[in-house]
Formats: sequence, C-alpha cells, structure tokens
Amino acid sequence: MSRGRAQALVAALEEARLTRRPIRLPSATWPDMTLSDAYAVQRHWATARGRTRIGYKVAMTTPATQKALRTDRPGYGILLDDMLFAEGAEVSVGCFIRPRIEMELAFVMRGTPPPRCTVEEALAAVDHVSPAFEIVDSRCEMTDAATGLSRGALDIIADGGATAGLMLSDRRYDPRALDLGRIGATLAHNGAIEDSGLFAIVMGAPERAVHWLAHVLAGENDPLRAGDIVLCGSAIKAYAASPGDRFTADFGTLGTLSMRFGER
Repeated sequence: MSRGRAQALVAALEEARLTRRPIRLPSATWPDMTLSDAYAVQRHWATARGRTRIGYKVAMTTPATQKALRTDRPGYGILLDDMLFAEGAEVSVGCFIRPRIEMELAFVMRGTPPPRCTVEEALAAVDHVSPAFEIVDSRCEMTDAATGLSRGALDIIADGGATAGLMLSDRRYDPRALDLGRIGATLAHNGAIEDSGLFAIVMGAPERAVHWLAHVLAGENDPLRAGDIVLCGSAIKAYAASPGDRFTADFGTLGTLSMRFGER
C-alpha cells in the first residue's frame, strides 16, 4: 500500500469515528493490503489522533475467532488515553458507532520483558492484573455491499484493533499468585445472566497473550514498557450495548465490575 493510500485510509477512519458513519472495508477498497500495511495504518491513525498511548489490546486469541476472521494468528491494537473510563463511570453510547462489550483481564506492566522472553519472564514484568471491560467498535462496515466480503483480520487491525474504550477495576492482584487460566467470569446484562467463560480460552492461558505481544513488539523495536496496559482478550463473545444498558461482570474472588451506558 502506498503512503498516499495509507494516509487516505487513516483520514477516512478518523472521519468515521467523528461522524459515526462506518467506511467501506479497507480490504475491499484495497484488496492487495498486507498485514504490514494494516499495522502501518493503525500506527499512523493512533499518531494522527494526537493522544497518548497507554497500552495494547490482544485480539483474535481463540481458534474460532481466527477462523471467522480468516487468519492464523492473534493481532493487537493500540489503546489511547481518551479511551480509558474510570470504574463506575457512565459511558455515552453516542461516542460510538456500534459498541459491544467484552470481559477482559488487564495486565499492567512494571517493566520491559527481556528479548525472546519466556512466558514466565513476561509475567515477571507485570506489576498487577485487574478485571476489565473492553468496548469494541468498528469504524468499518461489517460486510461489503458490493462483494459480500465480511470483515476480516486485516480490516480489524487497520481499524485500530477495533478498540474504542476500556474500564479497569480499581482492585489489583499479583498475577504470579493466581492460576490465571482458571479465572472465570460471568456477565449480567440488565440484571440477567448473559454469558460466562474461563480465561483459559485465551491462548490456553491469558498470560500467553502478554508473552505473544512482548515478542511481537520487541521485533518492532517498540517493546512493552512500565505502565503499559495489556488487555489479554475476552473470555466470551462481545455483546451489543444500547442506551440504558448496564453490564456487570462477576470475576469471583477478584470482585465485580459494572459499566452503564447512558443516552446519546
């Protein structure tokens, strides 16, 4: 993808975010777009936003999701400071196009993992882990009207990893004292149980998402740093949010986290 095309896509994605009008799938407009192109667009978009990077989300962490999105690997997206909501804050649905909510574990780094780190070394570089929500959104159409092509991994990566918001619990836990894969969570939607899942679904154990990301970013000469937030991937599918909705995630011994969506 040429620099001019990449800049045009960045501008279109930002216009979509501001106007709440999704654009055509990038992979349909530019069928020759590569994985490197998609990440380059994501980085340029994050820079163009003029905000501070606060971390990353790891996406496509289950085989089923990868198959649906026509890929064989995870991907990542960049988290920005204006995406972070304080625990208990009301979130305006009008800030998004089609917001959906996911239950996550947030790993907050205390340092940079060593190059070619093991899973244990990546986890040793984590300061704490907290229950979290991620709000995912799409600045792109879900299906291309002209070709029938559905949104794929390249579209999601170019679109900032489809991330739009996050909320972390104020409670902090030492991840080395937890069996992270056995942590489970239940999602209630307006008081009714909607779904539940174990975080072992995330790459077999959620700390492997941190390990994977550490390797990828080290290869890009832009490693994880102290203070970075890493969202590991969701234990359940994403659920659509509408004005007035309230979601509560019960993480068992790790406590609960609630998010309410306000009117437009």
